[in-house]
Amino acid sequence: MKAIMREMGNRKTENGFVSILTVLMFMILTTIVTVSFVTLTLGEQRQTLNDDLAKGAYDAAQAGIEDAKRAIRHCRNTGCETALYNQSCPGFFETNQMKTDLGLTTVSPTTNAIRVGEPSANQRYTCVTVSNVINKFWGELDPNSAASQTVFLPLKGETPFNSVKISWSMRSGTAALPSAAQVQTTNPSLPNWNANWPAAMRTMILSHPTGNVSESSVTSRSTFFVPASGGVNNYGHGSTNARIVTRCNTANQGGAENVDGDYLCQMTITGVGITGQDWYLQLAPYYQAAAFKVELFNNSTRVNMVDAGYLVDSTGAVSDVYRRVQVMLGPDDVVSPSSSIQSGEKLCKNFRVTGFFNTVLSLGENCDPTVSVTPPVGGGGGGGGGSAQALLGGYCSINVCNPGDDDDGPGGGGGNGNGNGNAPPTNYTQRIFNASNNPSSEVAGCRWAISDGTVINNQYCNFNDSFLHTFPTTPYPPRVRYDVTLTVTLRSGEQATYTGAFYEPNYTSAGN
Repeated sequence: MKAIMREMGNRKTENGFVSILTVLMFMILTTIVTVSFVTLTLGEQRQTLNDDLAKGAYDAAQAGIEDAKRAIRHCRNTGCETALYNQSCPGFFETNQMKTDLGLTTVSPTTNAIRVGEPSANQRYTCVTVSNVINKFWGELDPNSAASQTVFLPLKGETPFNSVKISWSMRSGTAALPSAAQVQTTNPSLPNWNANWPAAMRTMILSHPTGNVSESSVTSRSTFFVPASGGVNNYGHGSTNARIVTRCNTANQGGAENVDGDYLCQMTITGVGITGQDWYLQLAPYYQAAAFKVELFNNSTRVNMVDAGYLVDSTGAVSDVYRRVQVMLGPDDVVSPSSSIQSGEKLCKNFRVTGFFNTVLSLGENCDPTVSVTPPVGGGGGGGGGSAQALLGGYCSINVCNPGDDDDGPGGGGGNGNGNGNAPPTNYTQRIFNASNNPSSEVAGCRWAISDGTVINNQYCNFNDSFLHTFPTTPYPPRVRYDVTLTVTLRSGEQATYTGAFYEPNYTSAGN
């Protein structure tokens, strides 16, 4: 009996031990779950806080970039380039004068960090450097964006250069290439341009003698570089415009995210950088958006570019979180915008055209945005499909354009200011230009008809031909309008007619 009682007691002891163990295991598991949940929650909160701080630091760095833009504009007007191009931190705002000029406020008197936003946020930028000496200019262009359709750069080397290298890639996505045969002779229409083909790049290179920017001294050449799997990668800058099939390589990985790598398409243009000339480059992509870069070389040695752009390196901070941002600013961003007005829609404006001398001719005061303006074209004469062209070019007062030409003649004692000064001239002479764009081999004849009764047949029929015509004058006011009508006839029988208006000069006394 005692043995049986002892066995029952042992079983009760074992059952109690199992119960305590179960409770302990449950408590431990609950603690682990609770601690894990709390840790995860705190981690997420910390990550959210870090993300917020990082965004705040990034915004502070961007504020530094915007202040750098203001500093660039300010120094172009005041000559503070030494402070602007300080490459040691804190950078352009190290001097008290620069901080005062730009209205910058430091976080505290003992630090150079510039406060951004509310003081309680401790948001600031700590270092912003600006450099106008760069080893390459890079960026992105988009033909469908009014703000980034084109870029215009001065080509100025820190040392002499003799070539410019232009590289471009897809801005995003996987690239494919047309064969050279597909683009050899013509530019495909936009619907026929494969979405994976990179952009075609149009370049315009301008030059003029240093110190001489007169219209006659400036030369410009445009070249259209079309990407393909075959073609060339070198082109000599010449005296004519050109269209060049450019060999590209899909193995190249350079682009917007890798500006130091080799871009998909590359073209080296030689024959530029001649001493005594100032050089400029304009880039514009066609068909697609493009990431691009521009570099100068002297043979195979890369030459630093000066004043082509500004490399801005900005570090922003919030609390103990820092963000660093580098951007390339072009002249359009800070100095010389490519246009003063940009519009994605029609732009309607009132305008006036000046007449001769001090006369202003009104063309109306009301702007109607529903009216479509079409430039004059040929084909308005005797039918034939309108493929002929008849246009008048710019005309000029002869005593201004070419002193060697005849001018107004004696003019009733007053002449062109050589009389007593109290009589208007009796006539005035203008040079009239033929601006029709017809091949001379296709022109059969022409007819000039002037509303003063003059008719000229089969003379001055080709493009850029010109002649002098003396118009009679009448007492002023009113001013007299004379119409000049040009009718061009092609060998095919097609005709086109165009009329231009000439106005009598605003003579109030002889010599005006």
